[in-house]
Parts: sequence; structure tokens; C-alpha cells
Amino acid sequence: MKKTYLCQLTVASCLFLAACNGDKTADGKLSVIPLGTAIEKPVELKASDYFKQVRYVPLETTDSSLIGKGPYVQIIKDRILVSTNQSQCLMFDKGTGKFIKQVGHIGNDPEGYNSVFCWGDNETGMIYFNGWNKDLVCYDQDGVFQRKIKIPFETMGASSTSFGYQNDGTFVLYKSGILGDGKNNLLFFKDNMPVDSCSTMATDEQPFDPSNIGSIAIFKSETGIELFGPTAYEGTIVIDYKEPETGCIILNANTRLWRQDKELYFKEAYNDTIYQIKDRTLMPSGVLDLGKYHWSFSERFMKNKDNAALITQILDSEDRMIVRFIRELFHKPTLYNAVITKSTGDVKVGLYADGMKDDLTNYLPLQPMSVSQAGEYVGLLSAADAAEWFEDNENKEIPQQVKELKRIGEEDNPVVVIMK
Repeated sequence: MKKTYLCQLTVASCLFLAACNGDKTADGKLSVIPLGTAIEKPVELKASDYFKQVRYVPLETTDSSLIGKGPYVQIIKDRILVSTNQSQCLMFDKGTGKFIKQVGHIGNDPEGYNSVFCWGDNETGMIYFNGWNKDLVCYDQDGVFQRKIKIPFETMGASSTSFGYQNDGTFVLYKSGILGDGKNNLLFFKDNMPVDSCSTMATDEQPFDPSNIGSIAIFKSETGIELFGPTAYEGTIVIDYKEPETGCIILNANTRLWRQDKELYFKEAYNDTIYQIKDRTLMPSGVLDLGKYHWSFSERFMKNKDNAALITQILDSEDRMIVRFIRELFHKPTLYNAVITKSTGDVKVGLYADGMKDDLTNYLPLQPMSVSQAGEYVGLLSAADAAEWFEDNENKEIPQQVKELKRIGEEDNPVVVIMK
């Protein structure tokens, strides 16, 4: 089939160019995670194997803070931020769940942005949204507008996971070359000026051919999350090509750049290597060895790859890493959680639908949605699920913090779950 640049908008990737990368980490060793071996023997995941504490924070329900279905939650410093289907970014206190305010708004005005999905700096508490005019719209940890940061590059197709920053204040943008030379790049900028760039993938030297597309379907919010997991919160595009058994699925928020503590990491789809960004270069940090489940870049358009695994999300912290991947992507998407304990090298895989058994508080299964730079994993429980659980478990022995959730009504805001 004709290869199209449309896939490269957000998910396509391949082996990194040798000129941009080394072969090993600074100490000459790569961490190889035997993910493929663990896929062979799925197990029940238990919270006590990975966390010491689970804390529940009911979010205050007011007329101004109604969240609705299909939200995305994250923690930046001491704030809980919830991006909603009502095009709002709502801020709550991490300790109490008290509603603080709506952070900014969608609009092409001096303080407006184009998407409610944001990212932030855990040390300063600064929160960044994608603007309309090649800029980042910056708010502080109290939700007060601070400034706009000009991006000296084209930003079309960039999502909240397309951005990161380095310790010296340099911003990093992962940019698809769909509308340019076809090359994907990491672009570095500081003080509104370009600093450097690094090519991340070898590409097809062919122009985009829209006549090759048979159909396009777009999934958003709750429907997309149900099919493709948390990384579908910014939308999912499913493309069928005219040739039989060929197509493409684009997850706009597929993990690309993330910070673990003070280090910045990078990974592209169809490349199983994780890179640490050192200065302006990429250093291999680890390999998610999928074995026979590897999905190669050259076969990225093939629908008959039901046995292969597409990695969609990485939630990284000091001693654990949660990796989400999908099998049977085009026919019956099945999502999995893989949990890696870094200190021991232990890798376990379980079905995403089962979550993690909460054997710490004996409550509902846990499902981390994001992780803060400080290593706090965070998820959501719907009020309806929380209320229904008590109807079926009245005599179950549970800790006091779980008992206090019994007051939550079915129409209330969800409960934030913080795991660490």
C-alpha cells in the first residue's frame, strides 16, 4: 500500500538515527525489561506489591465544579487538576478535595487556550496549556494567568504529551513532519528562541495522498477511553485505507515526553527503546523487550497484527513503571497493564479491565490514570461505582477512610485515588 504521512501525526515512529543517539547509557549498560515474557503469563495485579499507601480524596461538588463523564485527572504539586468534557480545567486542593477554581478557559483572547489538557512543573507549580498562536499559555499553581510563551516552531498536531522541559529551563517539543519534510524531530527552545533540534525517525519520502483513505472515525472522551484506555482522553482517530486489512489508529496523547523526578525521557511508538534526553542528545536508557509481540515500524499499517502489542502509555516513578499496551488493536482492542519493579526487575502483566486488586484498603480495584513527577499515581472512582460498592459490601471490614466515602451520592463528583 502507499505509505502515508498521516499516521506520523502522532503515533508513528521507528529506529532512531545513529547520528542522534548513542548505543548505550553512560555506564555502558542498558536496562532490558522482559515485557514479552510477562505477557505469556498474565496474573492478578495487587496494590500491595507496588504501593504502601492508598488515599481517597472526594472532590467537592458544586454548581461550578461538576465534572461529568470521561474526565482526565493529574496532580501538579499540591493541586488536583481535572480536565472535563465540558471544556473546563478544574482545580481542587490535593489535601481536602475542596474546589478552588476553573483554570483559564478556551478562547483566542490574551488568557485563552485551545485545549483543557495541560502539563506542568512540579517544582514551581506552573501549568501549561497549548495556545492558538504557536504559544504556551502559563498559569501558576493558584490558577492565576502569568504569561504566554512563544514557540518558535510550527505546533500543528501537538498535544499535551508533545511537550517537556529541561532543568535549565529549555522547553522540548516533539514535532511531526507531516506538513513539512516528513521528519519527526525534537525541537528545543528557550526565551522564545530556537536552541537546537534532533531528528528522531527515518521517514518515507512520499507526499501525503488523501485519496488512499477509505474512511475516518473519531472517538472522544468516554467512548475512546473505554476502547483504548486513558491515552484516548485527547481523542482517537481510526483510519481505514482502501487496501484490504490496512489502516491506522492515532492516539493523540500517546506517551512521548515525560519527566521522572528531574530527568526528561522520550519514547516513540513502534520503537521499544526509552531514551533519556541529556542536554540536546538522546541517550538510550532502557528497552521494553516485547519479544514476539514487537510491532515493527515497517508493519505499522497492517491490521493483521493482533498478536502484536502497541505501547500507548508509560507512568514512570523512582522504583516502578506502569506500561499500558493494546493487543488486537484493529479488531477487538484489548488493553493491558504491565507493572515493572525497578529494584528487583520483576515484571507482571494483567488485564486493564481488572485493574489492581486493592488489598491495602479492601475497596474497589485501582486504576492509575497519571503519575506526578513526585511519584504519586492518581486515578478516579466514579461516584456511582463508589455508592454501588457499599450496597454490595455492607459487612466487609474496611478502614475508616473508606467508610467515610459512604456519604457520597451517585450524582456527586468522582473520588480521586492517590497511590504511593
